[in-house]
Amino acid sequence: MNIVIKNEYRVEAELTDEELQSLGIRFEQLDYADIETRRVIQTLLGEMRDAGVNVSLSGRVLIEAHKLPDGCRFCFSVLPPRTDGAPSVKQLIKRPRVPLLFVCASRQDADRCLACLTDAAQTRVYEAEGRILIYVSGDVMETSLSRAAEFGDAYPADGELLPAFLNEQLAH
Repeated sequence: MNIVIKNEYRVEAELTDEELQSLGIRFEQLDYADIETRRVIQTLLGEMRDAGVNVSLSGRVLIEAHKLPDGCRFCFSVLPPRTDGAPSVKQLIKRPRVPLLFVCASRQDADRCLACLTDAAQTRVYEAEGRILIYVSGDVMETSLSRAAEFGDAYPADGELLPAFLNEQLAH
């Protein structure tokens, strides 16, 4: 397991398919409502504590699971306490690693969209005929994607589809 401390509020742990298998689970089976997934997460947290990284599930924590080509990445993000008095609920969000393409109508919208995507692993910007296309790949938090979608339309950008999609978008 590879552990990366992003900051004091976010820790990531990458596991290979073999490591997941040794824990008795596959990516497709992950579901926080399932006791086996909770056991795996508790095991991961225990191994992280043994490595000197302490992540507590006592407060609000967002747990994301991203599919990787040969395993998965768990992201543990400590969230601020709720102010509305509602109980804290742990969430596990599973998402495949699919690149996205944001289509923005103006440079101003593109700049705002990019400002929302600071946690993206990789962004590339294309500009033609007054339209700005932003290619995003890697792990991006759902909240960042939601904010970015306010400034551009998001489309899946699978590797084989990207050239055709770019041609179609730039032809309009």
